[in-house]
Amino acid sequence: MSALDDLLFQDLAYELDDYISSSPNPKEEYKNNVIPFFITGFKYFNDILNTQEKTILSNIEAVWNTPGSIDIHSLEEIREEVYRYKNSLPMDNIKHQYFALCLKFLTYDFISEGKLEVSLIWLYISGLLGASISRSWLYNNLIERYSQHLSDKFKEIHD
Repeated sequence: MSALDDLLFQDLAYELDDYISSSPNPKEEYKNNVIPFFITGFKYFNDILNTQEKTILSNIEAVWNTPGSIDIHSLEEIREEVYRYKNSLPMDNIKHQYFALCLKFLTYDFISEGKLEVSLIWLYISGLLGASISRSWLYNNLIERYSQHLSDKFKEIHD
């Protein structure tokens, strides 16, 4: 089994959820720290994203970068656009099916683990893994960005 298997990423996601949930303002922490990281992760694929995916990502990024509270209505409209896009893809276009899933996940405002049976952060990570992001790139960047919020077991693998 690879040192960077799905279970390790899942554990990492749940630790990040705990950190977000325990912060003084989870929604702000999510908006300012989690979403920008996963938008950057999605840009890892920039060379193979098609024009529609780049446009959708740009629209998502614009909504999240708007100061103040999250514009839920705009995110819902973009989510509908992602659904239409995903439904237009052939089922055998696996990579772009995963890209569409990743884009959809980025249209959800903060959802605590208590409201969802699975971590939204885990959905982001698993979507990127499904789209074949480099596991070492993703892991190293997660550790670099969030090391102060993670247990030592993750840092030991990184070293």
